[in-house]
Parts: sequence; structure tokens; C-alpha cells
Amino acid sequence: MFTWGWMSDQVRASVDGLPSEAGLALQEFMTAVVFDPWSFAPTGSANMPTVEFGPEGRGLVTFLIRDGERELFITQVLWFG
Repeated sequence: MFTWGWMSDQVRASVDGLPSEAGLALQEFMTAVVFDPWSFAPTGSANMPTVEFGPEGRGLVTFLIRDGERELFITQVLWFG
């Protein structure tokens, strides 16, 4: 199982500014991805995949997978709503 690492102030502001439906969808993603982050990563995305989340895939989240440390870091969140 992976854990979530530190989030920059810029990313935290993006997350805090999400509408409630987007925030809930991101939380669901964050809860699920810790078990097997590579299963969410598109083929060939290396260790920093960008994946859709939320209703109708209106959100994009980019996260860093650090296998050796078993850590994940969100680097960018976008919401198209």
C-alpha cells in the first residue's frame, strides 16, 4: 500500500478550490489509488501519470509514483466543470 506525501501550497489551493462534487470524486480517487497506483496509469506514462477522475471524466489529476518509498504526490489537479 502507498501513502500520500506532502502537497505543495499551489496544489493544495487547487484542491481546496474544487466544487464539492469534484472534491468528493478526487477523494474517492485518492482512496482507491493507494492500493495499486500502476493500475490507474495509462500504458507508457512512466511514474507521473495523468488520469481522469469524477463524473464524465471532467477532472484530471497528475501524480508522482515513488515505488521505492511507496509514496504518491499530487502535482496538478484540473477541473473542467
